[in-house]
Order: sequence, then structure tokens, then C-alpha cells
Amino acid sequence: MEFGKPSTLILSLLVLVGMAAAQPKIDAKKIATLEKKVARLQAQFDQDNSSLRETYNALERKLDKAAQENDGAKLKADLKRVLEPVLAKARDFASKSGTANRRKAQQVLKNELPKALEKLELEPLGSLKGYIEARLRSVWSQTANISDALTLSDEDLASKALETALDQTIPFFERWNGGLSESVDGGAPYRLIYKQLAQAKIDLAVAKDPLLAFQIGCDPGFARVPSGAYTLASTSGFNQGYRKKTRRISIDREVWIGLHEVTNEEYLEWIRSLPESERQKHLPRNSSGVIMWALNPEKGENLPPADKMNHPVVGINLKSAVQFAAVRGCRLPTEAEWCAMAGGPDVLPYPWGPNWEADRCNDRESGNNDTTAVGSFTKGRGPFGHYDVAGNVAEWILTYESGKSVDPAKIEDDNVAVRGGSYKDGKRDVSSGWVWLKRALFDRDSTTGFRLARFAPSKK
Repeated sequence: MEFGKPSTLILSLLVLVGMAAAQPKIDAKKIATLEKKVARLQAQFDQDNSSLRETYNALERKLDKAAQENDGAKLKADLKRVLEPVLAKARDFASKSGTANRRKAQQVLKNELPKALEKLELEPLGSLKGYIEARLRSVWSQTANISDALTLSDEDLASKALETALDQTIPFFERWNGGLSESVDGGAPYRLIYKQLAQAKIDLAVAKDPLLAFQIGCDPGFARVPSGAYTLASTSGFNQGYRKKTRRISIDREVWIGLHEVTNEEYLEWIRSLPESERQKHLPRNSSGVIMWALNPEKGENLPPADKMNHPVVGINLKSAVQFAAVRGCRLPTEAEWCAMAGGPDVLPYPWGPNWEADRCNDRESGNNDTTAVGSFTKGRGPFGHYDVAGNVAEWILTYESGKSVDPAKIEDDNVAVRGGSYKDGKRDVSSGWVWLKRALFDRDSTTGFRLARFAPSKK
């Protein structure tokens, strides 16, 4: 058993698992070095995890025994004893008017609380100093100001600081993962090796597949397109003189774009959340307006084929795509962002390189004549690791024919650029420069879907 809450590093690593593909610039020597590092850290982790198990079991026995002794009254009394002088001093400042006095009260709590907790006498309180301090700060943070925070009595604060640790109705492993493991002294070596091993595994995964680096730090299902200078690819597959030719563009802010197109399963989840009147408006329809998902008599709802849940959703107009994205806290990529994702800084004609190649995408040449599960063509990833940028389904983007950005709050019934090509398109039309025009509020068909985008969170 491994203890502790999953770190963000572990969560990032889980996103990366199982996505191996053709690798650019593989350094075999670096991989071998990292494999040895992971093996060494794993052995150390196993040892520290075994030691932590002893700490875990010992603390569980002590806490459960204390909880049975008059609801942990002795532990609470010991904690109340060391808190009293600190809280009295802080209350004295907080009772006086003025911002300066409130700051002094906060400073007392910040500086003197750790020292006071060193004076705890009873076990297992000595092992819980960090946990108790974190719990008290959490209680105080829930109030509007320091004066309100100190209105609780010493006894109430002592009880709140220990209530979760002593609550025998909560399984101990939940109490441990709920904060104990982050602060118990005996867990320090484990916490360190836990982070080191997680990082080493990520480093190894990226060494084996460098494109995975663009997923680290992103929400699951996204990969970053860095800010910088790119090229908006020229028209190919549509009237050459009808749109602007190749031009340089600038992405001023890092954007996260979905690794794959939105699937039937993801769209169905949203459809099910809508009232019936709204549901009918957004169900996928073909170009004749006929609902594409069959009615399931048993469930009383229109459903995509069971074997196509992981295929991209199609039959969606721009308005439906935009509303789905908003619920996910996202939007659709702009044309500039889409071209940056597809061509990268090297202005690749195809997501994978300069020339069309078989088995890289789901286009007319593949012979499927239908959508495929997203991510099936692993050899055709884009320069930042995105799947199905070429082929499978064409994609709505957030830019009108004129180059003006679409306002999601007020979509005009005008022509919007659609990029990427579909399973029905030939070699030229799945290139990064391919573009088509569709009416934002009217057009929907069996070859057009969409993917999500959002700006990377601002760094504070």
C-alpha cells in the first residue's frame, strides 16, 4: 500500500500513460540513464513506503486509543493548554481598533503558534504538530478577518483542530490521505521520494516521447501551444483567390487545445444535462436536418451507436459547439491558434511533416469511409502532440471568413472557417492549409466536428 495524496506530478503522469507513438529526436543514452534513476528511486521509495507503514500503523493505534478515552479529552486539554497564551495575546491585539493591530494579531499567530505546539506533552500530539497547525490555519481562513477568527474559544479551536484525526467514523486511510500524511514527521522521507520518483517517471516518459512535454501542467486531455510567431497557412482545397494567402501571425498567450476532437460520449453527457426542449436543438443532425443518433426505446433518448462512443461527434453547428465548450469552461480555437497547432513554428504542411504519408490520418486514402476512434492514428500527431489534426473530421473554429473572431455570446449567421479535412477528403484537403467555409448557424453534416481550447491560466 502506498500512502499520501497523489501530487499534481502523479496526476500529470497519469495523463501521459498509454500514449506512446512515433518519437522525434529520441536520445537512447538519456533514456537508459533515466531508467536507472527510476529503478533506484523506486527501490528507495519501496523502502521508505515500508517505513511509513510502521508510522501509519503506530499513529492509527494511538489516535484510536485516544479517541476512546473520553472522546480524546486529554489530547484536547493538552492542546488547549499550549494554545491559551498565544490566543490570548492575539485576541488582545485583535480587540483594539486599527489595521495595524489586526496585523499584529496575525503576526502573533504566524510566529508563535509553531513554538507553542512544540510544548505539547501527550502522544500522539508530538507527531501531529504540522497537521494541527494546518488545521487551525484552515479554520481561521474561513472567517472574514482575524477578529472573527478569534471569536472561537480555546476549547472549540482545540476540538476543531483534532476532530478529523480523532473521528473513528472515518476510515483511517481517509484521515491519512486527508492531511495527516502531509505533515506527520515520519512521513517526510516518503513525501520527498514520492515527488522525486513521480518527476523521474515523467522525465522518462518525455524522453521516450518528447511530445508529451506539451501536456505537462495542462488539464487532462489538453496540450499546450506556446505563445510566439507562427504562420497562418494558405488556402488549399478551396478557391485559392477567395481568401487571404499565407501570412505571419502571433500567438500572444499560451493556449491549451484539446488533444483530440470532442467525442460522442462527451457530447452525450452534455446532452443528457439539458432540458428536453434544449436537447432537441442540439442533437446531432445531418445536412437534411435529420437526427443522426437513433432513438433507443428502452432509454427513451437518442443515442450514438455503442461502438462509436469514442468517435468524434459530428452533425453539430457552431452554436452547439460553442455552448458545449462554454459548459466545459472552454471555447473553440481561433484560426490562428488552429494553424499554430497544426503547423508549429516550422510551418509543416501536414501535422507530422512536409509530405502526405499513408497510415498517418483517417482520410479518403485510408479506405475507412467513416470516422474512427479519436487518437487511433498515433503516427500522425501534430508538432505539439495533438491527434487527428488532419482527417477524421473537419473542425469548426472561432474565426469568420473575413478573419474576424467569432463572439461566442453573439454568433452571426455568417461563413466561418473550418479546418483539418475529414475521412472523405483526399491528400491535399487534409493538409494544414486546407480550409472550407460553412454557415455558423445553419450548416451541420457528417464530416464536421470540433475540439476545445482555452487560455493557459495566468501565472501569479
